[in-house]
Amino acid sequence: MTIAATERLLAELVGHATDIALTLPTHARPNLAGGEVAMVQFGRYNDGIIQASLLRAARPTELDFAGDAGLSKDAVRIIRRIVADSNRARGEAASEFLVAIGSGRLKLDCDGLETVLATLDGAPPLVEELRQLAVKATVSAP
Repeated sequence: MTIAATERLLAELVGHATDIALTLPTHARPNLAGGEVAMVQFGRYNDGIIQASLLRAARPTELDFAGDAGLSKDAVRIIRRIVADSNRARGEAASEFLVAIGSGRLKLDCDGLETVLATLDGAPPLVEELRQLAVKATVSAP
């Protein structure tokens, strides 16, 4: 299966899961605001292609962890581990996470941004360049 086909499949699955959840009575719906659904998936599916596909398929509200310190802390823990391991298979999606942060699609609280975007020794050149761009983008963001 190609990367594009995987991304389309995951986007469709995320959309169907959201549609199904919205048909439930209000008291039985999972909380889809704030990104809780997305972070669980990043921990569960640790393959870089799947993580990248989830990042691209997620709605912006599913990647907004800035308003909840607990969610942001969980997101930071997972993202920092991925970025720190960017020179291994486990960190295959590091550049995708950095692009999502730099573009404003993935939002963390201020402390979380500082932690995730801290300098890393031994990061591949592409990851380091994307980290620097994300730092510039988040500093200049309104």
